Amino acid sequence: MDPKNPNNPSQPDSGQGGGTGAPGAGVPGPSVPKPGAPASVPTPPVSTPGSDKAPLSEVPPKPAPAGDPSAPADDKPAGDSGGTGEGAGTPSSDGDAPVDIIPKGQPSFVAPKPNEGDPYDVIIIGSGPAGLTAATYTTRATLSTLIIGGSKWGGQLMLTTDVENYPGFPEGILGPDLMMNMRKQAERFGAVFLEKEADKVELKKAPFSANADGKTYTGKSVIIATGAETRWLGLESEKKYIGRGVSSCAPCDAPFFKDKKVVVVGGGDAAMEEALVLTKYAQSIIIVHRRDAFRASGVMQKKVLSNPKIKVVWNSEVLDILGNEKVTGIKTKDTKANKEVEISTNGVFVAIGHTPTTKLYGDQIELDEKGYVVVHDHTKTNIQGVFVAGDVHDYHYRQAVTAAGFGCQAAMDTERWLEEQKSSD
Repeated sequence: MDPKNPNNPSQPDSGQGGGTGAPGAGVPGPSVPKPGAPASVPTPPVSTPGSDKAPLSEVPPKPAPAGDPSAPADDKPAGDSGGTGEGAGTPSSDGDAPVDIIPKGQPSFVAPKPNEGDPYDVIIIGSGPAGLTAATYTTRATLSTLIIGGSKWGGQLMLTTDVENYPGFPEGILGPDLMMNMRKQAERFGAVFLEKEADKVELKKAPFSANADGKTYTGKSVIIATGAETRWLGLESEKKYIGRGVSSCAPCDAPFFKDKKVVVVGGGDAAMEEALVLTKYAQSIIIVHRRDAFRASGVMQKKVLSNPKIKVVWNSEVLDILGNEKVTGIKTKDTKANKEVEISTNGVFVAIGHTPTTKLYGDQIELDEKGYVVVHDHTKTNIQGVFVAGDVHDYHYRQAVTAAGFGCQAAMDTERWLEEQKSSD
């Protein structure tokens, strides 16, 4: 959280510097043997006949940081059974201290790169939580993977400050730090990251192709993860205060406005949902709408208009967002009375819709009436070998964690599909 503004909100991923993150592991205490436990019996050293290498039991263990599962058992708290899974080490001949096979911090393998002129196994277009999660899974499946991430990579989380609802970070993490961690993880396993925009794709014939920065890249499969963009009001002051009182995601940021006054801008179901979420935290909510009636469903309108915490300012447009280091108010124009009015507020939630980033695909990919990718069988599109993940198809949740989950699903479906193609050849 920005020390200048304790009420700093984050934004959703649509598709979310100097980080916080989870606290480090504590220093373990000495091992306490259980009463009556038998003393350990030393095991003779084991060596390979004809080898001049020291036996495993004579290899000194590597120093390990506190809490590292590869640390000798005597340095762990009583009852700690040690690490399991990838990179946990192999027990030595004394049955106690593990021997590191994979150096700490190094992956057990790196996904291969295609030979010159050959296609990648997977091309991922987009670099938000969905795309980067997909890349981590495809590379760990030993699939050569190209991420066309864009020059402004990382999605909407790159515009945020504190993210407090992403699992694994009990003290929260800055949005850009979370995205950098995801990128590093994907690259660690061999993903190739291109910080260029894809300006053309060909999905009607295999291998598929994508043009970026004047070059053509080919792939046996494609994962579309280009997200959706928030529709903002278009004010300079709005840009200034994003992350300092301006938000587009009440489920993400409502807790930052506990007992505060907030404004919601919009008149559709999204605005109604934002306002209702905010009633659990904020002192009062004002909905500013440019017309004299909501576009939202009757059920949503009834919930909003019957809530004592919510008031509505009709026939009004937001002209400016006011503040110093953080938001302090808005300036509106009453379009019927033709007069300007200032409203005091601690936060502004913009809820006038999202635009899926799907223009790139033209008429090749099936889209719904809102422009989102139509999904078949979890993550498949209308084209065999082309999959989709994240906010580019999901307009219900729009959260970083759900986008990451969709990325995982798309990667696993892609891997299975590629295996099926091999078996049919």
